[in-house]
Amino acid sequence: MLSDISKPTLIVGFEGETLSALRARFNVQCVISEDPSATLNWHALHGLQIEHRAPAMSAEQWGCFMAVREHYLQFNDINSRRHYYVPGREAETWNGFVITFHTVYRLLKEHAIQLVLHANIPHEGFDFVLHQVARFLGIPSVLCYQSLIPNRFWLSSGMPEFGRFSANPGLFGLEPSGYTLPKQWFYMKGSHKDAAYGLAQLIREVLRRPHRLPPVLVRYVYARQFRAAVAALTQKRIEGERYVYFPLHLQPELTTAAQGGVYADQLLALEALSAWVPSDCVIYIKENPKQTEKQRGPYFYQRLRALRNVRLLGRREDSADLIRNSIGVATITGTAGWEALFYGKPVLVFGAAWYREFPGVQEWSAKISFTEWVKQHTKDSSNVISALDQALTTAGKGVVDRAYSKMVNGFNSIENADLVANSIFRYVSKINSDAEK
Repeated sequence: MLSDISKPTLIVGFEGETLSALRARFNVQCVISEDPSATLNWHALHGLQIEHRAPAMSAEQWGCFMAVREHYLQFNDINSRRHYYVPGREAETWNGFVITFHTVYRLLKEHAIQLVLHANIPHEGFDFVLHQVARFLGIPSVLCYQSLIPNRFWLSSGMPEFGRFSANPGLFGLEPSGYTLPKQWFYMKGSHKDAAYGLAQLIREVLRRPHRLPPVLVRYVYARQFRAAVAALTQKRIEGERYVYFPLHLQPELTTAAQGGVYADQLLALEALSAWVPSDCVIYIKENPKQTEKQRGPYFYQRLRALRNVRLLGRREDSADLIRNSIGVATITGTAGWEALFYGKPVLVFGAAWYREFPGVQEWSAKISFTEWVKQHTKDSSNVISALDQALTTAGKGVVDRAYSKMVNGFNSIENADLVANSIFRYVSKINSDAEK
């Protein structure tokens, strides 16, 4: 029996030095990425600029398709990132889903893939379908996800397992992190600006590419509707009002589309929360500073207006202050939940948050008592840091998302490649070893 590290491996998303380091450790038979040496270019597959062959439709392939199609609604949400101006035609989205399914199924079969390594949680469309096909076929996967802790990334075999550190193998010894919350997350810099589409953007785009006038006009109208709806619903905080804070996620994005499950529909979580909190409590929500008109149409606000105990606050309200003065924080998977633990607030998560097993965090269920949830706060952040240090023994070392390299002093891409590949090698070896016991 082949060990996992000897099995024919498909790599998704890795490139450059990291891809080379992985090739040195695994039996890589196929690569999907932007790397020039990739078997299939990431963008070509994402845009379906590929030859589509008639599927064989064996009994296994048919059964696999029927199982994976159950995830079509989630794929549709993920795929919406491709249609930035106006929504794509529903029938074409379905056709793209089917072509993607047959392409990745054939790819896995033709290369006899027995292990898949993802550089990120699948959230681009084709990679999501690929992951669902691999799960149906029983092909193990490794999903990497960059951590907010410098030079560390999380590993899991799928979204149901993500954030379940207690079930993950230990990769490194316990190392005190000395963690403190940053004053500002680097990716939020410049977020005070209005992100919705504006007249100046429209003019610049039409001057550069006149043929884009019809879709940009549609987007401009959507942006105006978005601003008007937000302005009409925005309220001010009321002194002394008891509230749960629920900051909205940027959409469409990995944190909801991939990690949120059914709660990629954030209003579904809000509707459940609205019915759950007691009558003497309200819910303060705040739009993500980077949110645009995308996924914020009239029906979104029609549903929001129906929730009488939900208050939409202005974007300039200080999130840290809202956390400090809240009863607790509810979120799908957001960073606000992580921050709340350091303010001694109870946290309620609806999705696969990376910190969902930490003290003070409760995963949503309608059976939870509000009174009991409020009591589950952490009085001392040292408990949170202790849990973090323990979780980091199961985390990889290095950077798998280049945007996070700025968090690492003196970042070296070659050294980083070795760290990442070694971490994934350890993870796969440990999983294989534990399975054989």
